[in-house]
Parts: sequence; C-alpha cells; structure tokens
Amino acid sequence: MTRSARQTVGPATPTATTRSPVLPTVLGLGAIALTLLTVGKLGLALWNRPAEPELLDALAVVLDPSKTVVESERCEGLEAVAVRHLDGARQDAMVAVYAMQESQTGNVEHLATLRKERRAFVFEDAHGNETEAADRAGFLSELDQLCRGLAKTNESPIKETLEEVLTIVKAAGCNDSTDLCSVIYIGDGIEDRDPAMKRRLRDREATVTKVDNTGIPVELCGTGDRNVKKADAYSLGDIRRVWQEAFEEAPIVLAECATFEL
Repeated sequence: MTRSARQTVGPATPTATTRSPVLPTVLGLGAIALTLLTVGKLGLALWNRPAEPELLDALAVVLDPSKTVVESERCEGLEAVAVRHLDGARQDAMVAVYAMQESQTGNVEHLATLRKERRAFVFEDAHGNETEAADRAGFLSELDQLCRGLAKTNESPIKETLEEVLTIVKAAGCNDSTDLCSVIYIGDGIEDRDPAMKRRLRDREATVTKVDNTGIPVELCGTGDRNVKKADAYSLGDIRRVWQEAFEEAPIVLAECATFEL
C-alpha cells in the first residue's frame, strides 16, 4: 500500500530536536503567563515543523556499492542491521539508508527511511512514498531490492562519506548523550580516495586528520568480504588499525556484519 508523498530524512533536510516543556506543579500568575507563552511557541514550532521523523533513536546505514564489495554480503548485512535496530529499539526508531557515490556525483545519496509502526514495517523511499509490509518477509524483500539496485562504482570515498553522514545526523539532533544514534558502514573498508588514509594503510608514520564522532558510535562491518585478489588486498588487521585510528572515538571494525535469525 502506497501513501501520499512526504518529506523524508536526507542530506538537505535536517530536523532540529524539539523538547517538550515541563510544567510546574504550582504556578503563580507570572509563571502561568510564561507557561502559556512557552506552550504557544511550542505549538507554533510543531505546526511549522516538517513532517519527517527525527533522528533521536536512529541508525544511519552507509552502503558501499564499489566493485570490490561482495553485493550479496552487503545486502545480507543491511537486512541484519536494519531488523536488529527496529526490533530492539523503541517504537519511534528509524533507519536511514545511504549509498556512497563517486566524486562527480557527490559523496552520499539518501536511499530510504525505514521504520516500524506497531506491527508493520514502513519503507519510505527517497521521494517520500511509503509502503507498508505487514510481515518481515515483505520488508526484507523491499530491502533486498533496494540494495541490489545500486549501480557499481569505481571508487570508495569512505572517510568523506562517513564525515558527511555524521554531519547530517548531528544536524538532525543527535548531539545529546541521551540520543540513541549510531552509524554503520557496510563494505570492504578499502579507502581509495583520501590520500592520507591510503598512505596510512602502507605507512604507520603517515598522519590522518581524525573524524569527530563524539557521542555517536560508528561501526564498519563486512571488511572481510572483498572481490579482490589476495595479493592486492590489504590485510584485515591493517584495515582495522587504520579506521580505529581515524576517529575521535574508535569505531568497531568487523570482518563480517552481525547475522541473526531473520
């Protein structure tokens, strides 16, 4: 079932976090006037707020469509992490899915927003069109089509892409330590655009400017699933070392994405 289009979470439409005012138990006349003014401003803010989910209990997933990534493993990883987040989080949780792009098209493309409302999974595409899947099988089928429809790219600007997605997440409200926000990259972890990262893979003395992910956990998974010859591949140990050193708060780096009984 497809509903009418609406705005979705994407790079160009960050949403500020709105906090509800706490009303005091006993109010004097001055406090009442102040409270009415505050509530009036809140109502106006809610009226003008874009109709889109807030990134407060959110997972941002970045898919790497480069030729060195094994497509089937990437898609299974997406299904696993998306279902894990939506099943384990509170009701208003969401998953924003992005795809890495080549330099001439920009670093990141917003593909879809996923939510779970009551017993139904909701799939919202980049144009705001929604589809509900009453069962998990239908939802996973939608995810699989989304993942396998990505055009393969020749480069992986991983560091730049993760910096951009972190900026989107922070702008959407994930700056508070109480917000449950995280970013997961799914791919082989082979950076081939950032010169410093490429040098760091070969030379431990090379320096890399760290990405500020303070308060937002980052995970890179699927680094062991690669379509490259063994002689040309970086070791998994080197990839883990470089990425853990590239962030203010060291990310988790896994050879495979977590798998579940889906």
